[in-house]
Amino acid sequence: MGKNHNQFLEYILLNMEDDICKRIKNFCRSNIENIIYNDPRYNHLSKVQYFGVNDFGIQTAKVWEHKEITPDTICFEIIANPEVIFLYDYDGHYSMESDSYNKLWLRVQYLAKMDNENIKDVRFNGTGEYDPSRSKHSLDGALVPYISREDYDKVAKEFLSKYYPEAFSGSTVNPLIIVKRMGLKLLTRRIKKDKSVFGQSYFMDVSASFYDEKTNSYKEEKVEANTIVIDETANYYLSLNSINITIIHECLHFYLHKKAFSFARIYNKNLAYLECLTSGGLDFIAGDDNLKYIEIQANAIAPCVLMNKESLINSYEIEVMDTQRIYGTKFENYAPHVIENLADKYGVTKYAVKKRLIDLGYSTVKGVFDYVDGHYLTPYLFDKDSLREGETYSIGFDDLVNSNKAFIHFATGKYRFIENHVVFNDSKYITKEGTLTDYARVHLDECALKFKVTAKSKVDLTHSPSFVVFCYLCRDIREDLTYEIQSCREPDKFKNTELKKAGFESQERITNMRVELIKRRSFSEMFKYLMEQFKTSKTKLADESGISRATLNRYVDPDKTDFELRPIIALCIFLNLPPVLSEIILKATVGDIPNTDEGDILRNVLTYMYDKSLDEVNDYLKLRGVEPLLKEEKKKKE
Repeated sequence: MGKNHNQFLEYILLNMEDDICKRIKNFCRSNIENIIYNDPRYNHLSKVQYFGVNDFGIQTAKVWEHKEITPDTICFEIIANPEVIFLYDYDGHYSMESDSYNKLWLRVQYLAKMDNENIKDVRFNGTGEYDPSRSKHSLDGALVPYISREDYDKVAKEFLSKYYPEAFSGSTVNPLIIVKRMGLKLLTRRIKKDKSVFGQSYFMDVSASFYDEKTNSYKEEKVEANTIVIDETANYYLSLNSINITIIHECLHFYLHKKAFSFARIYNKNLAYLECLTSGGLDFIAGDDNLKYIEIQANAIAPCVLMNKESLINSYEIEVMDTQRIYGTKFENYAPHVIENLADKYGVTKYAVKKRLIDLGYSTVKGVFDYVDGHYLTPYLFDKDSLREGETYSIGFDDLVNSNKAFIHFATGKYRFIENHVVFNDSKYITKEGTLTDYARVHLDECALKFKVTAKSKVDLTHSPSFVVFCYLCRDIREDLTYEIQSCREPDKFKNTELKKAGFESQERITNMRVELIKRRSFSEMFKYLMEQFKTSKTKLADESGISRATLNRYVDPDKTDFELRPIIALCIFLNLPPVLSEIILKATVGDIPNTDEGDILRNVLTYMYDKSLDEVNDYLKLRGVEPLLKEEKKKKE
């Protein structure tokens, strides 16, 4: 036997290997002249007296659907590379010789029908030479369809042509009508108490168990074959407006995966339905990794059905023009309304619309409805070719501080953390108020770090490890996801002369300040120097920072040696000192921040939030359960 066995091949060989071998042998005997006499190696042989097959060389099975006959018909070919032996007459002398003939490749073809119990009505359909270029195989070894990413729209179009052709005339797809036309029944039930299942596809009559909220228990119920069960509570947990995608998702299981289900029942007679998990996986059957593609395909093709390519492209172009008339041409003003309007039109989530548009090549929408750190970011733009797969310009604060990949960019104040982007510290990109400039917002590729990330999540990402390809069923508010920074890269356009000059000027000033601070022997001298550099006074500092005047007066005392950590950190934050400068201040006053959990948080604040306001820092500390800076100082001031 050859290599590359699959489960289907193993089943066929177990049940009909003798018939396959007989077909191979008969073909070789009937075509002996083509097999031997036409080969230059054997043209000297006068006559073959005996012919046999030494090794049938069965290699693999190719399977495809044959819906032209009946919807449940499959055609399969067994591919073989047999070795033959023969007795020949050489110059009047008979000699039994053996010789292998390895250039011969054959296909043995059969037709069969699939039902919920077995493969039946198998009938021989011919044997011939195997030509890989003409080989058909639309199903894999688990009878799951082969569908490439490039063919998702093609499959969706075929599905709509059969069950909802009016979609091509501008009509919005109605999933309930599709359910009816497919001869399916739709039920809504609370499937699991923990909301772990959003839908089920029943291929057989079965007694199922559903959760009853009123009694807080599970109750048995008879469910007929060809029934879809949807859990509205679980779908709400995923995201509002995901019901339509869920219904089409389950319909696609009946359209694409019924044969895979039937084949799986051969090995598991208790299997009666597919159960789709909110984690992104499938509760199906163990033992065949190919079955994971059932869920991948349903997840990916469902939005292509609801938002078919031609319809969505046309609607998007119209919406852009209409919303620009109302909200103006600034991207951050009109883009969210485009996504929202399309989500309402197609009855799907904003995230589903966004991802579908990205898949269709509209990369500009990547910066719309980007949800990080518990809020949506203001929409942003970047060059469509600036991000590779798995890269992002947006990052959560905790993900940032838990990685040492970005530290070097913050240490000298070269970059600042603005609106969940790490942005080059220059007035061209950052306003005095600490927000992105209009220019930066539409040229983020020019000024922001790119992060290569992978997702660390409660959601099962086995099939799609990149954070940019979460399935369409995922909720559009992704608070259950965190990212692990793999690397970060400076903007490609940072090489231009203008940015280089700005970078050098910024670094030169910080370097000079560092030298000057080190020269000062006491914190009193350092404090006076900083007030000069930032053109401020003790009065102004007290009024704007919340640090009491009494505390500030003590800072200018050259004999002072006892300092409190929090007011010193507050002063560094108020003056927006880059970490390389605040480190000098800390060593001159309190020594160092303790190596405790709270100390780590304070250290992260000085490193990554040095450019924020004291109020923002205090809000962050409260969220982390840490006492705010200047708490006592503010009380004294009041």
